[in-house]
Amino acid sequence: MNYQDEPAMNKVQRFMPKGNCYECDYSFETGETLTKIFAECPEARGQALTFTISNAQAERQVIPPSTAGWRVKVGDTFIYLKTGIPNVKDVDEITELHRQYMGYEIYYPREKDLLSYWKKPADASNGAEEYTESFFNIRSLYLVSLIKGHCPNIESALEIGCNVGRNLHHIKKILRIPTAGIEYSEYALSIVNEHYPNLKDEAFIPGKAQDKLPELKDDSYDLVFSMAVLMHLHPSTPEAFWQHIPRVAKKNIITIESEGGGSGRNWRRNYRSLLEPHGLEEVFSEDSPSCFGTGYVTRVFKVK
Repeated sequence: MNYQDEPAMNKVQRFMPKGNCYECDYSFETGETLTKIFAECPEARGQALTFTISNAQAERQVIPPSTAGWRVKVGDTFIYLKTGIPNVKDVDEITELHRQYMGYEIYYPREKDLLSYWKKPADASNGAEEYTESFFNIRSLYLVSLIKGHCPNIESALEIGCNVGRNLHHIKKILRIPTAGIEYSEYALSIVNEHYPNLKDEAFIPGKAQDKLPELKDDSYDLVFSMAVLMHLHPSTPEAFWQHIPRVAKKNIITIESEGGGSGRNWRRNYRSLLEPHGLEEVFSEDSPSCFGTGYVTRVFKVK
């Protein structure tokens, strides 16, 4: 593959030697935290900055732009992850700091690059075909158990980010109710019937959740749920978007999401704080469910 044609998201975690620095191969967008800093201290823009993160707070310091170290370019500003002569032995430490800085929204990738990635992820962890592997069925069965245990009288379900339809397949098979899914990847939707023929008559809505959910009518589905999807919505997602999830759900909402952030593709969010103000009550939660792992939180809400 020609370097110029390489997907932008491949460059997000890659650092290359440049003078007395190792510099990330991607130019990032200014995050909310950095935007606030520029508003409070306009002279910081265009400078070189280093941060200390503690107690979920980012403390900044302006340093000379000729400083050696590991750095990231954000617009016309350099953010240093570590100062001093770079040592390749530090790459694991730098990678973790880089993830933290994105998680705390100091900077993040551009939404268009993320969307380009999600059209058809090339890595094994997020490819549509990989989601059909039997190993992942336990997650869908866990979801069904949540519905059975905490969501009475559910007669229809909508998944935000259904991918190839594995969760909907299990819901349809076990609960025998109509299902629907919103999915950005047209490729994933194109192979649904190949893997899950029982979904051939179900409703699939291609497009961004931020665009498609607001188009749905009030109380369209008894249950609206997401599994490892809302965490990937870009930080630029409008605050007003979150009110549409409870608006579309008639009875219940389930979120199974990583809430701690920590990468260039998922961000820190507390879904109870986001959703309860819009007429919901959390009736069940579980930290780090065994079939998902550390950092994930399951939340079940009922519509008041």
